[in-house]
Amino acid sequence: MRQTRVVVFVVAAIAAVAVAGASWVSTPTTRHRAATAGVVATPAVVNADPVTSSIARTQAHLREVPRDWEAWATLGLDYVEQAKVTVDPTYYPKAAAALHRSLQLDGSDNFVAMAGEAALSAARHDFHGAVAWARRGLRIDPDNAVLYGALCDALTQLGHYTAAEHAARAMELLSPGGDAEARLSYAAELRGDLVAARGFMEQALDDAVSRPDAAFAHYYLGEIALSAGDPNSALADVNSGLAASPASAMLLEGRAKAEISLGANAAAERDLATAVADVPQPSYVLEYADLLQSVGDGQGAADQRAIFRTEERLFRANGVTLDTDEILFEADNGSPRLAVSVGRAALRTRPFLETWDAYAWALHRSGQNRDALRASDRALATGMRNALFLYHRGVIRATLGATRSAESDLRQALRLNPRFDPLRAPIARQLLSQLDSGR
Repeated sequence: MRQTRVVVFVVAAIAAVAVAGASWVSTPTTRHRAATAGVVATPAVVNADPVTSSIARTQAHLREVPRDWEAWATLGLDYVEQAKVTVDPTYYPKAAAALHRSLQLDGSDNFVAMAGEAALSAARHDFHGAVAWARRGLRIDPDNAVLYGALCDALTQLGHYTAAEHAARAMELLSPGGDAEARLSYAAELRGDLVAARGFMEQALDDAVSRPDAAFAHYYLGEIALSAGDPNSALADVNSGLAASPASAMLLEGRAKAEISLGANAAAERDLATAVADVPQPSYVLEYADLLQSVGDGQGAADQRAIFRTEERLFRANGVTLDTDEILFEADNGSPRLAVSVGRAALRTRPFLETWDAYAWALHRSGQNRDALRASDRALATGMRNALFLYHRGVIRATLGATRSAESDLRQALRLNPRFDPLRAPIARQLLSQLDSGR
């Protein structure tokens, strides 16, 4: 399945405590990782109603006290969160305006709005901007755990993995708990240490203070189990989360991936249909399209891809680039040449492992296989265990005639997960058979 996680934990953490009027400097209470992605992280585990209510209350307050800079910052944060919850990017310009107004009223020590700007920049995939805003806020409040979280997330997406882990450890020292543990889990996952990744995420689950926190931890425990080649544990992890949060689209999407890995495609189709209906996250839409195509529903797949095209235009109009989703979509279903162009631009703003992998695939699809192999090597350089990345490199190596290396990659991908993708896993098996018979 597509793996498009954009690490933007910080938005809900800032919003939750800012809305509550608490001292949010050292008490982040929730966090999200995506996932993302698609475009931001985990929108499905958050109930939209509290955010909608907070927006209405803050707007009413600002009509009475229009120069309340904290209220403007809170409103901006709520708009960013609402964009995530609803997958509606038209909230991002509203967030930008509210945060700009907050900084107009207090631009000297307004680290709340600076944290909001970091969250907004990350949501729009402007990770250089997110780093700049987080560091600006930390110059004002150097012991701010939430800002260290924002810094960690942006550095991760910029490919500065060691610096990102240092930021996560600084966050843990300032505010031990699930927020820091989730980031440390991801740092371990990126370097292929799934035992440590699972340990940190289990601790994050133990420290969860809300259902969204617990749902998030269960989802990523499932992701880690899939990366370790254990779909049964993945299914148990997400089912545990769904027992407490049965309406979570994120957990339904996670269960669908586990079901596909176990060969239960009909159940996966039901879960993805529900998830997409509730939260039409672009990455969910593409996963659903691939699954429908794999079971012979070409029209259903085409309909979902048309939805993605519409979302793509809407996000772009509101300052958001879908990068890896767009690159892979164009490479396989549109223009490989455009995919290469989008990939090249994406690497300037998000030189993350997933971007390198998508760019590698775009280069392959456009016939530039030597460059594709170099990009694919970059995607796998940290030791992250990812069946899709290995499949891509295996196909590229096979095209270049590097048969033994191609076989190694394809075998490893299928060993990690024999059904890692409903369309691509069968191709991997077929290609591996052809390579074996050709020797």
